Amino acid sequence: NTGLVGGCAVPAETPALLLSTRRLRSIRAIDLHAPAVIAEAGCILAEVQEAVAAHGFTIPLGLGSEGSATIGGLVSTNAGGIRALRHGVMRNQVLGLEVVLPDGRVWNGLRTLAKNTMGYDLKQLFIGGEGTLGVVTAAALRLVPASRQIETLWLAVENPAAALALLGGLRAALGDLVTSFELIQRRGVEWGMAAVPGLRVPDSGAHGWFVLVEVATAATGLPLRAAVESALADVFEQGLALDGMLAESEAQRRELWRIREAVVVGKAAGKPSISVDVAVPLGKVPAFLVETEAAAAGLLPG
Repeated sequence: NTGLVGGCAVPAETPALLLSTRRLRSIRAIDLHAPAVIAEAGCILAEVQEAVAAHGFTIPLGLGSEGSATIGGLVSTNAGGIRALRHGVMRNQVLGLEVVLPDGRVWNGLRTLAKNTMGYDLKQLFIGGEGTLGVVTAAALRLVPASRQIETLWLAVENPAAALALLGGLRAALGDLVTSFELIQRRGVEWGMAAVPGLRVPDSGAHGWFVLVEVATAATGLPLRAAVESALADVFEQGLALDGMLAESEAQRRELWRIREAVVVGKAAGKPSISVDVAVPLGKVPAFLVETEAAAAGLLPG
């Protein structure tokens, strides 16, 4: 009961039923040929990730809550995550479902077909349905080879429009190897530093906007580092990035992602704080931010 979507965050005055699936904890199958995993609704994402990692695979979600989030909850709320840029949201990971319907019947749609050209895709009715049409009891999820090379960058940009241009430049140079691209405002970083003692933030001048970029591949033979350095030189030459750094170690890479997590912690620590999760087409992000900033300033000056 810790989520922020309507089906999870029930007001105290509203009569509600909270259903726990914690006893549905079996990983029923790992199909290395599909590749896919069938896990019950109460399985914790981190546990499933650990099981498939032993075979060199991963479920391509990136969630700070993977140590507590359940498979059923992720399906029923259509969770997003930081790798949606490349792999899509939870909806894109689901190959099949097992669902208990309101009349008690069990709908068995646990298929692991990647190339499924059947007619109606009934599983989509339950993904994001928050339990309103049925209770998800198990899910067949697609797997991808685990990344064996990862490069992480912290870059300063002039504004959100420049960040979009930067994303275009990196995609032009690196294709779909760009897995994550997180836009972070300076004040968000400052909130994080105030709330998380010992947080280390790169010195990137007095710039107001930053992006945290991750580039990854499962291939071991590709010269990823060289490709990223070349792309980085190009975006700096074009003025798309103003300052920044490329992580030199796994510890440094984790520290950069810790900044991203600290922004959320810092925002929650500040009052008043309202949590939302709004999605707009990428090209409209700059205008959306300008309009919402103005609307917020009208409601809460300063």
